[in-house]
Amino acid sequence: GNMHDLDNASQPTEDADAAAMEHIHSLKAVSIWGLRAADSVFTPKLGEAHAEFAAFKVGLPRIYVMQHGGWERPCAWNRELVGYRYSLEHWIYDLFRGNPLNLVDDVSLADYVYLPHCATGIFMQMVAKEMLDADKRRAEEAGGKRRRGRRRHANGTHYLVYEGMLPEGPTRETDDTYLMARLLSFWTVSSEYKACDARESCRFLVVSCYGRHVWRRFAEFFGDK
Repeated sequence: GNMHDLDNASQPTEDADAAAMEHIHSLKAVSIWGLRAADSVFTPKLGEAHAEFAAFKVGLPRIYVMQHGGWERPCAWNRELVGYRYSLEHWIYDLFRGNPLNLVDDVSLADYVYLPHCATGIFMQMVAKEMLDADKRRAEEAGGKRRRGRRRHANGTHYLVYEGMLPEGPTRETDDTYLMARLLSFWTVSSEYKACDARESCRFLVVSCYGRHVWRRFAEFFGDK
């Protein structure tokens, strides 16, 4: 009897179908460029700004995507390896590049210059390498025998409390040898970077699931820029 009730409950009625279609048509009637004009999470002011931007491409920040030195083969490769929590940099990369209304081709018109990178994915690879190296050292010290069921942190690893208990080696290495290397070797020498840096109204847009307190050298270089 329970299964019969469940089957009946899962079958939509004609009245329910009609009500659903009426609701969908009502949404279309009050939408502006795909945005709800009523019953929306947007405040009236924000809704007007979005509609105005969609119609006239004004009001929202204009973003110039830096094309050089930030998104290389390792970034594309580690997209599938870092998981949901650490994929923010990849998600934002696709979001910005997939929304042409926000983009400008002329850096002189940009409010922000986006510097694409995948520091979190690089950091996770460095953490994995440190763990594997530590396992190898322990196995060698134990004469090639590993104790099953017990995994300890790498011998001598120091964890950064203020940064959220991140391992010091991979954290500093990502900051020094990945982010700073991209910044000094590619970005700062480009004409687009220099144009934004020289203009007070232009800011650099850097995405990371970790804050400025983690990538310290990198963040200090930009200051308030």
